[in-house]
Amino acid sequence: MLLIFSILMGAGTAGLMMSLGLFLSAKRPRRNMMGSATFLKLEQQLPDFLSAVSSGLSSGSSLLQSLEMSNEKTPPPLNHMIGGILNRVRAGMPLEKAMERTAEGLKRGSLLLALYSMAASYRSGGNMVQSLSQLANLCRERENLRKKILASTAQSRM
Repeated sequence: MLLIFSILMGAGTAGLMMSLGLFLSAKRPRRNMMGSATFLKLEQQLPDFLSAVSSGLSSGSSLLQSLEMSNEKTPPPLNHMIGGILNRVRAGMPLEKAMERTAEGLKRGSLLLALYSMAASYRSGGNMVQSLSQLANLCRERENLRKKILASTAQSRM
């Protein structure tokens, strides 16, 4: 296919090099291309999402059912991230593996902690309701602290 494309681009080394460059650039993995605005939005949405999942679990729903119900109420970008987990589960991947696979694409943040915490708790059978509610409170405190730091350093940025 590369040879055919290079012939169409113009015979010779230049055509082959150009087609090879296009081929390599198209196959490059594009993981973790999350911008800072998207990351902040995820961090802001996470506490309410975790509280909703925790409420669903305490009402007797399974983790998968709680994730599905909470994801319906959550706006983007978090619902896309959780939707990817749910799609993997529907395709036959175990829930904890789907959460860990999504967490592998993240480098930092509360969502990474939440996904690994849910996967570990799901696997070991811990008290996930208490864990998620504590994690939601921790996320809220972190967000409040971030806002206080931004407010206190606002004058120096002017």
